[in-house]
Amino acid sequence: MQLFCNCISLLRVPLAFLLLTPLPWVRLSAIALAMATDIFDGYLARKMNATSKIGAILDPLTDKFFALFALSVFFMESKISGLEACAFLSRDIFLAAFAVYLTLSKNWGRQKILSLTWGKVSTSFQLLALMTLALGFRLPSLSYSIFVAFGALAFRDFYSHLQRQKAGIEPKA
Repeated sequence: MQLFCNCISLLRVPLAFLLLTPLPWVRLSAIALAMATDIFDGYLARKMNATSKIGAILDPLTDKFFALFALSVFFMESKISGLEACAFLSRDIFLAAFAVYLTLSKNWGRQKILSLTWGKVSTSFQLLALMTLALGFRLPSLSYSIFVAFGALAFRDFYSHLQRQKAGIEPKA
């Protein structure tokens, strides 16, 4: 079952390549299917008790690949600026900063990091933004600031989660 869940995650890689077609309905379908695989693989893994360390790495990795690929396509088509793409990816930038913090504080690998609320909210808004871009619409530049806010809130969630684990309120890995 773990292999099946991981294969569902891996489907996001070929789905990303469908974004190379200029047809909005193909792009929209690829994004919707990527969203469905993200929801389904996690649900199935938890429901069937088939979670794995590989799946915990593979799922967010394929998510990031899909988002980066989509942003690259839309950037090359001038549907999004470099600054807008950075704002779009701000949660990932915050998470990279958090990983650096964990490494410097020698907490890397000792803490169990879960998918938390603001990360899920941010992902939902990212997918809506990608759908909007796939349909050929431009988002107002100021709207990308919401991704920065969600990134900061996700960072705060992870930091709070780490502090609760240190205090013994939440279990460690």
